[in-house]
Amino acid sequence: MSFSAVLNGGDGIMEYLLVTSYGKTHESILRTDVSPFEIHLAMLLLGAKGNGTNPPASAPPAYGASPGTKLEGEAISVELRWPQDAKEATRRGEELVWNRPAQSAMPSGLWFYNGSVVWQGRFLAQESGSVISLITDPAALINNKAPSRDADGAWAAYRAKLPPENTPVQVTIRLANPKHESGAGQNSSNPLICEHFGRFRT
Repeated sequence: MSFSAVLNGGDGIMEYLLVTSYGKTHESILRTDVSPFEIHLAMLLLGAKGNGTNPPASAPPAYGASPGTKLEGEAISVELRWPQDAKEATRRGEELVWNRPAQSAMPSGLWFYNGSVVWQGRFLAQESGSVISLITDPAALINNKAPSRDADGAWAAYRAKLPPENTPVQVTIRLANPKHESGAGQNSSNPLICEHFGRFRT
């Protein structure tokens, strides 16, 4: 599944790879106008289960980061593409995140789709605008499993690897183990998604 986003500016500490335009953009590397509800529904149509939108026992009664909260979900990959020198640059999402304690790029293969939570009838990803979190955030649709994820000031944008601010970026999310039996395999074109979400590509 693919959708459009834009590169944010800023060189400070980052807590998110991607949020909506009404989310915590000052702490996010990317922003998008696509709603978390739309992304979640498209992922469900592709066979994602995530955490079932049920809050874990330690989830707070409000959205936001919750260090130490144990989240579960399905392994996914995050790929970013943007125009560069009349061609197209392609990078894994983690290649563009700087791990400050380790002084290196974020380790690969640690994204998982937890699908946010519903708390008191509110879908918290939609309310908070949190899509892909670098820290532990039950409200976000996607989290990361890096051991140092909740270390104070652990993450920053890897500016040397990123294009200029406001560059349009295509975000692609893939299930590591597509549910082919559901008829919504990751490599197939799902007519429901095409019909209802014209700005997505599957």
